[in-house]
Amino acid sequence: THDALLSKLIDDAFYGRPLIAVTGVRGAGKTFLAKRFAQQFANEAECIPMALSDFDNRDDFIKRLVTKLSPDSIEYAANSPLNTVVDYAGSLADQERLLVLIIDDAETLDGAFLETLYELIDEADEASLCCLLLGEPELRDAIERADPDGGVEDFTWFELPEPSSRRQLKRERESSRAKVVAG
Repeated sequence: THDALLSKLIDDAFYGRPLIAVTGVRGAGKTFLAKRFAQQFANEAECIPMALSDFDNRDDFIKRLVTKLSPDSIEYAANSPLNTVVDYAGSLADQERLLVLIIDDAETLDGAFLETLYELIDEADEASLCCLLLGEPELRDAIERADPDGGVEDFTWFELPEPSSRRQLKRERESSRAKVVAG
């Protein structure tokens, strides 16, 4: 179920797995899962939704990321946008919080985008930054093409089951929403 997967995602994100990928067919609930993740754990994580369309090149992407950070990040402004993100992620980690980049519809990523994510992860303090990529099953192939020397192995992978019917998916979402409201 989505609840079990959400629990595993949270554990992996908060216990040092910086690269997480969730795949599933269209309509499986990837976007809904990402929204639940961000809503349920707003106190423990600052979740920043990003899109592949935000990526023209490394520098512009990181500058765009800085603009999406909390206003509190202004006090961590550094000599480069990369250092601003890294320093801010470190400040969140000092508060036992996590910076999570959520990239939905990531199945068309390319090598330059993946290299930028790797650089952010490499520069950040351990357990301060996590990248959650969501996409159709082709995401695995896209990562393999972008980094044929082990990119797929760098990620923790989760696969959403194909919904047995739209009606069942709707019931699961309504049940999950009720849990979020009650929780």
